[in-house]
Amino acid sequence: MSFSWQLIKMVFYLSLIIILFFIVIKFIKKQRHLQGFNRNLQILEKIYFNSDQALYLVKVIDEVWVLGISKERVELLSKVTDLDKIEKLTAELEDNNLKQSFKKFFNRDGCNND
Repeated sequence: MSFSWQLIKMVFYLSLIIILFFIVIKFIKKQRHLQGFNRNLQILEKIYFNSDQALYLVKVIDEVWVLGISKERVELLSKVTDLDKIEKLTAELEDNNLKQSFKKFFNRDGCNND
């Protein structure tokens, strides 16, 4: 009787801890959204060249930044500030035409290399 009672208590407390853990996780996620995280910053696309190098398209407020990311550094490669081009880019990214989008956008029109 003692062993079965101990086992029941252990299962009860373990399930209670797991339920509390999920409640805390949901609360943290809810608080994050209320504070406005990621409202002005959105990763549109990521392309990995290898384990150390990647290209990111990031929408920052009303601009799209092209970031080159390596193990050692993050570098701003280009900025797209033309709102019409940004709308076209996001529409094409939603249609999964990334290769064509890159060819159209990065022909130096509307791109500022800083």
